[in-house]
Amino acid sequence: MTRVLILGFDGATWDLITPLIAQDMLPTFKNLMEESTWGYMESTVPPMTIPAWISMFSGLHPEQMCMFDLNKIVIKGEIVESRIFNSNDSKGNLIWDFLSRENLKSLILNIPGTFPPYPIEGHLIGLDYTPMENCTYPEELEKVLETEHDLTRMRENQKQLHEKEEIALGAIQEEERTILRILTSFSERFSYDAIFIRFGIPDHVSHQSIRDDEMKKCHILMDTMLRTVLDSIEYEYLFLVSDHGIRKEDTVFYVNRYLEKLGYSRPSFALRMFAYLKLLLDSIVGVQKTNQVFDKVLHFFMRGKSVFVQDRLEMGESAAFAFSAVPTHFCPFYVVDKTRKDEIIGALRKNKYIKDIQKVDCTEYGPSAILESCYPISVKPSLREVSAESRWVHDMRAIFLVHGKNIKKGCRLDCSIYDISPTVLHVLGLPIPDIMKGRVLTEILEETSEIRKRDPQYVPSTYYAPGVEEGKIKDTIKNLKIQGKI
Repeated sequence: MTRVLILGFDGATWDLITPLIAQDMLPTFKNLMEESTWGYMESTVPPMTIPAWISMFSGLHPEQMCMFDLNKIVIKGEIVESRIFNSNDSKGNLIWDFLSRENLKSLILNIPGTFPPYPIEGHLIGLDYTPMENCTYPEELEKVLETEHDLTRMRENQKQLHEKEEIALGAIQEEERTILRILTSFSERFSYDAIFIRFGIPDHVSHQSIRDDEMKKCHILMDTMLRTVLDSIEYEYLFLVSDHGIRKEDTVFYVNRYLEKLGYSRPSFALRMFAYLKLLLDSIVGVQKTNQVFDKVLHFFMRGKSVFVQDRLEMGESAAFAFSAVPTHFCPFYVVDKTRKDEIIGALRKNKYIKDIQKVDCTEYGPSAILESCYPISVKPSLREVSAESRWVHDMRAIFLVHGKNIKKGCRLDCSIYDISPTVLHVLGLPIPDIMKGRVLTEILEETSEIRKRDPQYVPSTYYAPGVEEGKIKDTIKNLKIQGKI
């Protein structure tokens, strides 16, 4: 039996799930909620796939990891390097690393930020945000995926995500069903103490279609998948989570256009031409239709180039820029000319669409601040500062649900994304690194539960360092003395 199953739906929100439950469209979600403790979970700032999943499974704030977006951006004078965050950036401080050091076996399946794979007790399979090659530990698992689950087909599906809407949505559904088959197959074949599984919907769907009927279909599929998981995997505790929520917005703020007007940023010549072409098409076929075409054309011309900066900005003429992989109300902001940092941030504070600017202190790399706007922030080229556009955007309201042994039924509890790792460690009877920012959610448990009665144990982060068994014993004794237990 799996002791803990952490099941994630990327982008899921109760704001969409509960109305569909009221329409009797999601029977599995309805029954599970009646038997569980559930509520909203506050995501990271920004509410992005990365850093959110990494923060959830590390208990650390984005600023502790200097991880504010899918992309790691390093500024070296006029040279800006960018790539997707990977497993080397989280430095082995994720919950399954701690479980491995206690000889507990885990299955990590489709969690962003776990590529390239590395040794753990159990199996690690990265799919989204990987090249889908050399994406497993141990490496021979890739042959299993190829022969039994058609990994080649999954690679082809990834390419179709940039095709027209109907093709992309079909590819998403096929990929999710394949991941479900991998999950059920591995859980039947192997024994795990913990399973960490993420499905990419409804986030993937929200980036491909604005239509409500497609989002409804997505949730019906989610309900069916959830039913399959509940019928296939035995567990003591189920944590049902998302990394962030989504909601529909009708206005977009193009912050780099504002910076361009002030003379602080300058798009490349090619993107300025794209912006003029887009403005022309807006007046002919409408903003929504133009955006769909524009995104595909932009992807075609930018393929094979860097994640962002060098190919999109005139760096010698840009003192600052904002960049985020997708629009949210929060956006990382980078200052190239550090001598003008206060001047530029001061100018941004005068913009009526900026609600707040949170300065960030990352010594090695990363943004100078996080911008918060009253509208979702897009970093794409535009000749408009604000535009009326309908789209799904990430928000802070993720989902949280716990079901299992001695868990309160039909109880509401809101929490933070940082609370998941401390709570899972406590449920498994393991000490919690004191560097984690969340708390143990003891309220989810019945008062008579042994786990509820047991006080959480906190230890220095060195407790889980590899190969320090003697040090672990000393740290434990020292911690118990501090707590007055010995």
